[in-house]
Amino acid sequence: MNPAQLPNISDKAVISYILQDLSGATTNSWAGRIANRFQSTTASELYAGLGNAPLMREWVGAKLAKQLKEYPFRIDNKDWESTLEVKVKDLQRDKTGQLMMRTAQLAMRSIEHEEKLLSQLIDGGDGTTYGNAYDGTTYFSDTHSIGSSGTIDNSITYDVTTTTAPTSTEMSAAIMASIQALYAFKDDTGEPSNQNEREFIIMVPTVFWSAAITAITKDRLSANADNPLLNIGLNLSVVQNPRLTWTTKFATFAVSGPVKPLIIQEENPPMVEVLGEDSDWKFHNASHLYSLIKSGNVGYGRWDKAVLTTLV
Repeated sequence: MNPAQLPNISDKAVISYILQDLSGATTNSWAGRIANRFQSTTASELYAGLGNAPLMREWVGAKLAKQLKEYPFRIDNKDWESTLEVKVKDLQRDKTGQLMMRTAQLAMRSIEHEEKLLSQLIDGGDGTTYGNAYDGTTYFSDTHSIGSSGTIDNSITYDVTTTTAPTSTEMSAAIMASIQALYAFKDDTGEPSNQNEREFIIMVPTVFWSAAITAITKDRLSANADNPLLNIGLNLSVVQNPRLTWTTKFATFAVSGPVKPLIIQEENPPMVEVLGEDSDWKFHNASHLYSLIKSGNVGYGRWDKAVLTTLV
């Protein structure tokens, strides 16, 4: 049979594979749990409304309207792309299974890229490589202060025997200390920032994964010690992040409320571009190109929703 007579997988089918895989990958990613997703319509966005709503007060006389306090910072959009080349012969030979795996990987690259950008922010949050938080200090700092919050320390330490290999008992206690720190934070109106938070993500370097998982799931951590993290009405989950360079640190994020610790800014969400049938590229190269493109960036959000714990 002539190759031209073989069944072809259409460009439309390949695009459908990519978009379907992208939707599934987005749902399963930790990125959306830890970051607010904002739409952008310009080359950069100025955020100026991170203050909190005013307190309830006794209604005496006229209503007392208060504006949100403004703490401006800017996130610049960038263009991103990932392009997959597929030979015409592969399309003609109907290698559906192989093509589905390759398109799934292309979709996953978009989510992995989002997680990579957020991981860089988290990993460098105690320095200035990726800029400061909106109050002008590093994202993880012991000198945060805004409005009536008082001084907030979201970069704490916890004593363990071996800083690079904590036991599950030590890890449980360190996680508890980080959550207690979050509950003690106050917002710019002087009210508790996280009093209604019930869901926390514990993000650890891979080397801490086993100890962290045990710390949030095991009933008894030793013969004489019940696990203090169980039966306290909290939803705790561990995300092991191989992109973190830490060997003695982990981060705890409060994520159940509407305001998240980080920001994902989207100017253009992921979309697919194709150079396929009837294109000059196909004529000269006997292949089709499938590009996944997007525009946006990430940035620091609310530092009072995050705590960095360094084991010492």
